[in-house]
Amino acid sequence: MLRASVAHFSFFQPVVVRDLVVPALVTSIDGKNNNGYDGAAVMSADYEISRDVSASWPAHSLIARLRFPDPPLRLPGSGSAAQRCAPASYGHDGAAWRFQRDTQILAYPLIEHLAYVQPQAGYPRTEAEFAASPNASTRWVPGFGALHFYGQDAPRRGDWGRPSAPELAGDVWATPPAGNVLDDDVLSWRASVRFDPALHNGRMLVSVTVPTACGLFIEAPALMFQLNQVTAWTGSYWTGFDGLPQVEAISREPVTLEFRTNTRQPVTESISMEFSSDPVNWEGRPLPAGAVALDRYNIHIASPTLDHQGWYRARACGYSLESQEPSTCVAGVPTRLTIVNGSLPEFQLLYADVGGVLTSEPAVRPGGSVTLMAYVYSWGPRASVSWQKRSLAQAAFGFTDWTPVDTPAAQDIDCTNNFETWIYRDGRQCTDSRLTLTPTLADSYTQYRAVASNSRGSVVGNPPLLLLVTETGAPPTVSSQPGDVSVPAGATAAFTATIAGTQPISYQWQFNEADLPGANSATLILHNVSAAQAGRYRLVARNPFGGAVTLHGTLAVTAPDAPPVVLPPTIAAQPAGVTVVAGQSAQFAVAVNGSGPFSYQWLKNAAEIAGATGAGLSLAATTTADAGSYSVRVSNSAGSVTSDAAALAVAAAPQPPAPVPPVISTAPAGLAVLPGGGATFAVAASGSGPLGFQWRRNGSDIAGANAAVLHLPSVSALDAGAYAVEVRNAAGAVISPSASLVVIGAPTITLHPVGSRVDEGGSATLSVVAAGANLRYQWLLDNVAIAGATGPSYTTPALAAADSGKVYSVIVYNGAGLLFSQPATLTVTPTPAPSPEDKIAAGLNHTCAIDRSDTLYCWGNGVNGELGNGSTSFRDVPTRVSGLGAVKAVAAGSWATCAIDSADALWCWGSMGDLVPAQLSAAGVRVRAVGLGSDHGCYVDAAGQVYCWGNTSFGKRGDLNPGDAPNPVRRADDSLLRDAVAVAIGVNHSCAQLADGSVWCWGADVAFGTHDKATRVMRRLPDGSRMDFTATGRVVAGRYHSCALESSTGQPMCWGHNEQGQLGDGSTLSRDDAMPADLFGGLSLAAGVTHTCAIRTSDMYCWGYGFMGNGAERETLLAPVAAGRVGAYFNSADPPLAAAAGERHTCALRTSGDVQCWGWNNAGQAGNGSVSDTVNVLVPTSTTLGAQFWRR
Repeated sequence: MLRASVAHFSFFQPVVVRDLVVPALVTSIDGKNNNGYDGAAVMSADYEISRDVSASWPAHSLIARLRFPDPPLRLPGSGSAAQRCAPASYGHDGAAWRFQRDTQILAYPLIEHLAYVQPQAGYPRTEAEFAASPNASTRWVPGFGALHFYGQDAPRRGDWGRPSAPELAGDVWATPPAGNVLDDDVLSWRASVRFDPALHNGRMLVSVTVPTACGLFIEAPALMFQLNQVTAWTGSYWTGFDGLPQVEAISREPVTLEFRTNTRQPVTESISMEFSSDPVNWEGRPLPAGAVALDRYNIHIASPTLDHQGWYRARACGYSLESQEPSTCVAGVPTRLTIVNGSLPEFQLLYADVGGVLTSEPAVRPGGSVTLMAYVYSWGPRASVSWQKRSLAQAAFGFTDWTPVDTPAAQDIDCTNNFETWIYRDGRQCTDSRLTLTPTLADSYTQYRAVASNSRGSVVGNPPLLLLVTETGAPPTVSSQPGDVSVPAGATAAFTATIAGTQPISYQWQFNEADLPGANSATLILHNVSAAQAGRYRLVARNPFGGAVTLHGTLAVTAPDAPPVVLPPTIAAQPAGVTVVAGQSAQFAVAVNGSGPFSYQWLKNAAEIAGATGAGLSLAATTTADAGSYSVRVSNSAGSVTSDAAALAVAAAPQPPAPVPPVISTAPAGLAVLPGGGATFAVAASGSGPLGFQWRRNGSDIAGANAAVLHLPSVSALDAGAYAVEVRNAAGAVISPSASLVVIGAPTITLHPVGSRVDEGGSATLSVVAAGANLRYQWLLDNVAIAGATGPSYTTPALAAADSGKVYSVIVYNGAGLLFSQPATLTVTPTPAPSPEDKIAAGLNHTCAIDRSDTLYCWGNGVNGELGNGSTSFRDVPTRVSGLGAVKAVAAGSWATCAIDSADALWCWGSMGDLVPAQLSAAGVRVRAVGLGSDHGCYVDAAGQVYCWGNTSFGKRGDLNPGDAPNPVRRADDSLLRDAVAVAIGVNHSCAQLADGSVWCWGADVAFGTHDKATRVMRRLPDGSRMDFTATGRVVAGRYHSCALESSTGQPMCWGHNEQGQLGDGSTLSRDDAMPADLFGGLSLAAGVTHTCAIRTSDMYCWGYGFMGNGAERETLLAPVAAGRVGAYFNSADPPLAAAAGERHTCALRTSGDVQCWGWNNAGQAGNGSVSDTVNVLVPTSTTLGAQFWRR
């Protein structure tokens, strides 16, 4: 086939064209191609490469081999050897690669190759030998590596050793050496390729072309496969030689800035690092003193100071492999480095160690040992740890506070840095503190907590550890042992043991005395065994009271076709001794391991018992003559074994009088005592002596109360309760009826009813907490008794708007007095009119909107299932979400979507759910509003309470639990947010807007703003920071910034990151306090990753970095500018109602019901029926659904 004056050929074996030998060119991925050429395995075009890339992107091996024939081909007729059509270049740039997703979209995976710098002495003859050279040293460099294998002489590396890479200079072979024999030459290009699931999933087409010196272009048969890599990773991906947007470093602690690429692979001639104190007017200064460029892609600062604060970027010069364009220089996205003085400590682990069992509620025997452990991380100053304790029982009544306990010296341990996705730091300090206790019974139900402190402040570890001291626990004991096992290779083997003891019991199987990871149950199953697994296995069991270890069981692995091995019997559980009274029955049993069938013979005093040949032995009516020593002999074809002897003791039949169990003749009586007075309980009982006594309060034993009389010298409210006594002797036990101790006094209210806001049609539950004896209750509505409302709580019937403002209270009384509670006023919120802001939402690269029939449509990126249609494909037109009925509101996160249906239930899908909607809210919960970030979300229920779920880093979920929460949990300090109406979620922060217009935020401080500069650090705290203005409309959140409209002026108030001008205050300075944008009269807001938009009357204004809908590519605007002003896209004839912003795209819902989008369209997020990586939508453009979306 001719193209202009150049011919392109695709051959899988060498051929002769005219008088030239054209070599074969074949490519493969992970040893597979579509034709099986060059010895590769065959894969179809639908072959799916699917891997979990949650931990790291897996590398795929991609190779193209160009081979000349052996023996050499001859010209037809003459028989002489044909001349070789050699490659134009023997270097790594001698092959041009092209990656296409869905056969048309160019893709740029991360490409690295393994460079062999020192070939093995003696020069191996084949590719395989060279790859296995033990003396070869390696280095990873970007691009495809070219390796030459000349059959009769040394293998050579390609000409990528440019002068800009001094470590390779002087080691260049651009052409074959003299005397080369061409017949068995091999030239290969190879690389490690890493695909990004967010960009490259789909049908992939990989092609490679090699230009030749004879004017031909040789094309390898294309590789076609389906890429379906899945990930739970929620970070960004690298573009260009770019750095992270924001890096915080601790003063004097080392930090490394990384710059990486994941776009088209340039042939990089040079990379230089630059510094500037101003990101707008880039200065391009050399790196400050103390900042050193490493490996061309990193900047390391060993001891950062304020002199290092500023912006850093990488500037790369080179040319593209695909286009062979002339050398150009491109500057990557800069990284802003901020120097801080350290952070508050952060608890990573808080638990107790009892005999090797790790728990948050340790239980030990009196006099036993328990070690409380705390691991604390901090940036900068290392933390010290102190321990505190309090009585749980006394704390419940408010009579005690935390008191210090003796603290051991904190031990520093070496902590591995664990970099967060968006904040990248070095130098994290770790403190390991351990408190060892030897508790007594008096220490039971004591709480312990750790307090970590450094120069930045103190943090309390939560939840506290609760210590239980008990005498009733039993350590593990082995009831049956694992046996020997023999199986052929490839079969399944199993070991099991029976362990008795107080739960919980932890299990750990060991192989040759080494722990087996994940083998933590009483049974061990090994699938597809190999000879390497042959050996000794045993089980280690532990609980808080001790541990036990089984005997070894041996695994023998035979050849797959070998006959089964018969194992001799071994005793797994020995017969146990028995003591009976003459006339009673006695039973013995044995458990056996080995190869069945088994035969049994029971023995008495070593003599066989006739007929006793079963696995068990039963003596129905024993006599004294049956007493003796019993054992059993177990046999099979491989041998026999005799159990241990078990003694049978037979006592003579009893003679009168028989022991008499205790009988209570006089039970304890109830008492009413004034505070500080004494109280005495007594019991009279008869029965065979000696008698024992155990007094109990509310069902729990009282330590040391073991006499017939119990005296309490000075009672308090803590002593009130139900008292009983157990009387026991050798014949039995009896428990007395309970007797109440009442501490005389008038009732007191410790928690009054609290008013709340309730949606029309909902109900409210009011409650009171009171102290006192024999309390009774009567609830009042506007000072009138409510019939039947006589408990400590009261739930109203469904409330109407007319019920708003009504006052509830309760009377608490007993025989000693009467008390009125404080009044509680209920506010009933009328059912709100539908809000346009609920009807449209945007994630990073997808969009959703509700139509006139309340049906939800989504379009754009669907890789994580965020479109809710059951697939992971892109959709470039609005596509109906599966399985949902009528929808009232929609919210979108980075890769997830949620919707509130007509019954106020919350449904979610995508990266925080499944491919189709699933209900997240519990049955009966009514959801008012919802917001989503990258890996966490929050909603507001009908009572105005905030619940959050997902990742908890930086405290962004707002509760005290350290781990991720798949189900919504209530904020720890819900008293601050009793009347929320909306939530806005960023990457590492959350905000809630209350009915009074106040805005509260929590999470990463630099993103939500706080007025206390001393605590401006990333922290895990539940408390919020209140913005000092009253908001209207709805609060919104971008990646690292937030905005809300000031109620009196409609002026956008924004705070957080501002590197791209997304705050709209005319600067690029990030703000802790809310700053006004240069715009008045705003009605609605939308926040994207680095841009913000506001609707004002019939216009729409945007600012920050992105596409502003004015016909231009990406812009950086530091103050609001009218969007769509070129062409007057927004006007009074069809004004915008609401907007939604993603990473680099924006959409507006207009009064007519039309949705128009602009910006990036690489996943179809514009919804206009097209997808393009290179052609952006520059002006507001309607979706293919037209004006069918929601309208007033």
